[in-house]
Amino acid sequence: MKLIIFRADSSDKIGSGHIFRCINLAKKLKRKNNRILFICQNLKGNFINYIKKNKFKVIINKNVSKEKKIYNWSKKNQIKDANFLTNKEKKIDLIVSDHYGLGSTWRKKIRPFCKKIFLIDDFDRNKEFCDFYLNHNQYHFKNNLKKPKINLCGINYLLTGNNLKFIKKKINLKKNIFFYMGSVDSKNITLKFVKLINDIKFKDYKFFIMIGRNNRLKNYYFSNKIKISNVKFIEDTIDNFQSFYKKIDITFSGANTTMYEQLKFGFKPFVIPQNNLQARISKNLHDQKYINLLQIKNIKKNSLKKMIDRNINFFFKPNSKISKKLRINSVIKIAHIIEKNTI
Repeated sequence: MKLIIFRADSSDKIGSGHIFRCINLAKKLKRKNNRILFICQNLKGNFINYIKKNKFKVIINKNVSKEKKIYNWSKKNQIKDANFLTNKEKKIDLIVSDHYGLGSTWRKKIRPFCKKIFLIDDFDRNKEFCDFYLNHNQYHFKNNLKKPKINLCGINYLLTGNNLKFIKKKINLKKNIFFYMGSVDSKNITLKFVKLINDIKFKDYKFFIMIGRNNRLKNYYFSNKIKISNVKFIEDTIDNFQSFYKKIDITFSGANTTMYEQLKFGFKPFVIPQNNLQARISKNLHDQKYINLLQIKNIKKNSLKKMIDRNINFFFKPNSKISKKLRINSVIKIAHIIEKNTI
């Protein structure tokens, strides 16, 4: 039995994507009777209960001083975090790090206590002191300093849900549209979108707008103050997206975990970036024809309607190169690579 530790956090600022993709990988690795532990901070708006709901043990890290930054923690705090982890477990087979704050200082500190380090990243960061490097975003990497032995880069290595698969559908003239900007939506893009579609031009569409658990305007959306007949606000508590997406024709998302899951269901989503990193990711995916890039501040109502009407999802083209790539069960593929290369 191997000990595998996942180090990831979630909050009303970080969001939930790091936790979700780690759980997706952990489920596959657990099947080989590996011992799985999650180490997390108890931050405001965290998803620790969701980890426990998926039957994984969670250890709360109280050793770190409060960090204002999500990215690039101070060396002092990285060392504190590493010390907490290594004081709990001295012999670790694999550590999976999916955390913007923990860099090479942290990995160097934990290196003597573990056989392998698996780094999950969304940037082109320093890759020192890791054995596996996974980054499913599509932009090109320039940082070649001490490249890890195994690089898993690109859309072939998505850590999306295990049960996702293409949905065969008929073209629906009266479209059902799903909109979700993630658990936080710090730029209030949802509200901007609602104002945009509050027009007779969209009367023939039905909008299902999901409100994230940590959305600051959550109470406002469910207070009945917004009354649009073809808009339904829903909570992010859906357990079976396979069933839900069967009713959906068009999807909107941020450049986050939800976007990749929608791709795995065969949608060609409209993606609205919320920050500079998401803008880079979105532009590259748009250029490669995986998504439709949408800038909410520049879009007009007529243009939006035309874009919705012209959109063709990948499940209508199951034999295309993109569709064949998306149908690969990438989580199983990644788990197999880990098992094959972890002593």
